[in-house]
Amino acid sequence: MAVSHSAFVVLAFLVICSVCTRNVDAGCPSGYKDCGYSRGCKSAVKSDVKNCGNCGVKCHSPSNATPVCSNGVCGYRCKQYFKDCDKRKDNGCEVAIRTDVKNCGRCGKVCPQFKNAVSQCREGRCTSKCMPGYSDCNNDMVKDGCETFVMGSDGDNCGKCGSKCAFNQYPFGVYGCTAGKCQLIQCYRGMTDCNGNITDGCETNTYSDLNNCNGCGSVCAARPHSSPICVNSLGCYFICDEGWSNCNRPWEECRVDIYNDVNNCGECYNTCPTGYSCKKGVCTQ
Repeated sequence: MAVSHSAFVVLAFLVICSVCTRNVDAGCPSGYKDCGYSRGCKSAVKSDVKNCGNCGVKCHSPSNATPVCSNGVCGYRCKQYFKDCDKRKDNGCEVAIRTDVKNCGRCGKVCPQFKNAVSQCREGRCTSKCMPGYSDCNNDMVKDGCETFVMGSDGDNCGKCGSKCAFNQYPFGVYGCTAGKCQLIQCYRGMTDCNGNITDGCETNTYSDLNNCNGCGSVCAARPHSSPICVNSLGCYFICDEGWSNCNRPWEECRVDIYNDVNNCGECYNTCPTGYSCKKGVCTQ
């Protein structure tokens, strides 16, 4: 069937108009486009991060950032507590301003470093923490930092600021600060802390105590015919009972009966003549 010239023109116009409605935002207000064919002019290309400036143009964001579309141009906005301090787009918002000691609270704010202390950034505010064993006892961090070593031998700041150790705090001993603790440094000569109770100090005289002679727990045991004594730093000795002797051998027991022994009558090695007896230390016939 032959088609008239006028019918062909009408058909061609309809086809062209159909294409135009799909690709040309005819009738859309400024800043809007029909990017979904059947959706109408609903895409705000000046602010839509999925259609920024034109349909299908998606905005992407670097780390720690949120994409934005501003006047049809893609950009990004740093998330809360992050900043783009080096202005480089490839690494985004690279600084956590809540914890970064070189950018604390804002770009470029460096937390100061003090003596014997560690600088910290907490919630965007600079703080300092003393190194282990040190304290700021004069409350002047700016002047001299954490100036006091409290875990040493400082008797005025032992373990913590203001904790004092008295030189003669307990009886018979010298007390001081060692490794941050008030404790016994040295007992007086001849005195020892045998019970381990710091409240009574060096309570034991090891120069005379029979149960702690020359050392804690060293007992002078009783021996026959004698009485034990503790002699200064020498240890246990024995005093023989009357009528008995060890014949000048202090390490031996008092076994010699000088009241009745004819070979040691009255004293050691005093031998009675033949036929004599020893009575109460006297040689008699």
